[in-house]
Amino acid sequence: MVLRRNRRRESASGLMSFQAAEAYREAGRLDEVLPALEQTLSHYTRRLGARDPDTVTFRVYVAAAYQQVGRLDEAIPLFESALEDTVQVLGGHHPSTLSCLTNLASAYQDAGNLSRAMEMQEQALADAKDLLGAGHPDTLLIQSNLAAAYLEAEDFGRAVELNERTLADRIKVLGPRHQDTLTSYNNLASTYQAAGQYHKAISLFESTVRGTAWNLGRDHPDVLMATNNLASAYRDAGRLAEAIPMFRAALADSRRILGADHPGSLTLTHNLAGAHRDLGDLETAITLYERNLMDRLRVLSLDHPDILESQNNLAETYQEAGRLDEAIALFRSAVDAAERAEGLDHPRVLTYRNNLATAYADHDRLDAAIPLLADALRRARRALGADHSVTELIRTNLATAFAKSGTGKAIVADAADPLF
Repeated sequence: MVLRRNRRRESASGLMSFQAAEAYREAGRLDEVLPALEQTLSHYTRRLGARDPDTVTFRVYVAAAYQQVGRLDEAIPLFESALEDTVQVLGGHHPSTLSCLTNLASAYQDAGNLSRAMEMQEQALADAKDLLGAGHPDTLLIQSNLAAAYLEAEDFGRAVELNERTLADRIKVLGPRHQDTLTSYNNLASTYQAAGQYHKAISLFESTVRGTAWNLGRDHPDVLMATNNLASAYRDAGRLAEAIPMFRAALADSRRILGADHPGSLTLTHNLAGAHRDLGDLETAITLYERNLMDRLRVLSLDHPDILESQNNLAETYQEAGRLDEAIALFRSAVDAAERAEGLDHPRVLTYRNNLATAYADHDRLDAAIPLLADALRRARRALGADHSVTELIRTNLATAFAKSGTGKAIVADAADPLF
């Protein structure tokens, strides 16, 4: 990610050093120092020019911080300009150019532009194999990132194949106990989980928990997250009697080790609420979701994706409990914030719009539900494809809404774009 470090030492008030910025990046905490990063970028731009390697490096740091807090409309242009300037200065065949390319691909993926993200990751993988070699750790990281893009696009066959290859390559190059290898175990397990192969997923997640604890110790944050992933697989498999105690134990450990307000602790609280919801214990789920939303609103930036997730899932639980007015208000808030942060075609935005529409339909407000679903279906087919699970969900709900209204199937005015 970094083009150059510590070429100059800066002592001006409020400026970040390369060492400090990189430490925050490695800890995944760039969002905490965003104002200082912005000030440092402005300083370097004025003093050294936009294309100086140090300026470009801090532009990437600022872009990554924007990406962390969900400000993708600001992150992507910065990543794009960093890539353009790096190509101009260093050429297209350079490790820093490769880093800029992968950063931009990651931002496109977060923004829901999966086709563009996969195209760039495929290019980055080919460049990395040529520049670094097929077995280089950075090449394997890019290969893993491409697999993640395939997974998000629900191309499970390619995702499994690529994750299996990355795991085999990492075992060969790094050994079975290396932390990157354990990450590959986790990624392959997540792919099996998404594909509904829960037995395989659980077995691999169990191996990940054991290996990570062996490497880092039982109280390491990575062990807590590996345990969260294992409990989530139990939950998806319907094994709630195993999932809920595991979530609770991991949450207690996370609060003890990291604190109650740490994002990892808040994730575990959120997932524990979801497990109680699956169990049908809506009262406990609502209590946990409400507390989780308040905590995330207090700790995170307003439009952070985790806050949107908390709003959506609490709204869904209100809906299941028959509290439709509260559900609709919260769905509206999540939709508005997601559209503002991510645009109208992002998979998360389309899902939230679908959920708001179902709440309208449950409230017998089909006049509001049907146009919302129809627009979401057009966007989903264009952005995600006709066979994506989000597209299929919206299509099914729209058909149900039309049937409930007595209208039957609908054809849009443009006969070239039928809804069904």
